[in-house]
Amino acid sequence: MSSVQAAHIIWVTETRDTDVDGIQDDQAFIDLLEAEGYTVDAQPDHWMTLDGAKVAALNNADLVIVSRASSSGNYDETGEPHEWNSLETPLILMNVYVSRSSRWLWVDSTSIQNLVAPTMEVSTPGHAVFVGVALDENNDVNALDGSVGSGQTSFLGTTHLGNGTLLAAAGTNTWIAEWEPGMEFYVGSAQAPAERRLLLCGGTQEVGATAQGAHNY
Repeated sequence: MSSVQAAHIIWVTETRDTDVDGIQDDQAFIDLLEAEGYTVDAQPDHWMTLDGAKVAALNNADLVIVSRASSSGNYDETGEPHEWNSLETPLILMNVYVSRSSRWLWVDSTSIQNLVAPTMEVSTPGHAVFVGVALDENNDVNALDGSVGSGQTSFLGTTHLGNGTLLAAAGTNTWIAEWEPGMEFYVGSAQAPAERRLLLCGGTQEVGATAQGAHNY
């Protein structure tokens, strides 16, 4: 999100142990961030209903990440899309279902594709999100491990992003995209981010008894 590392991250997640191994399904993402020196506040189910105190806490964080281990319908009750979009903290959204026009109105689409470890095709290799990522001569990279969980990851089934910028794709599907603050996500959205927003598809798709939102990068 910027060249300055965020010190305090709020990890928005829900109680998930779909594979019944006694470990939260997305715990490996939290462990990775903490190993890099970040302080991670992960309170499963805590953010499904917002109030003034919770909005203040989210605004006081350095970064908010919405995990794939969440259900999109829990974050779009009356007024909630506007509350989330109005947060003054940079936000990374890993649950592509939340980005749809039926939820937070980031994209004028409801199309989702569940793919098994496609190649990431990078559109803007000079972007900071790709620092340290070894791209090939075509600016592609095999970023996912298809043997984790169901093997599937959910992607946005379009690359038409309105006022967003495509950073990486999987064929005709958006993988990573960003939106600058203060500009409507797309014409007719009636929603605009108060700070930078990044869509980063990752974490396993739920299929049967396999983990939902498991670390698969």
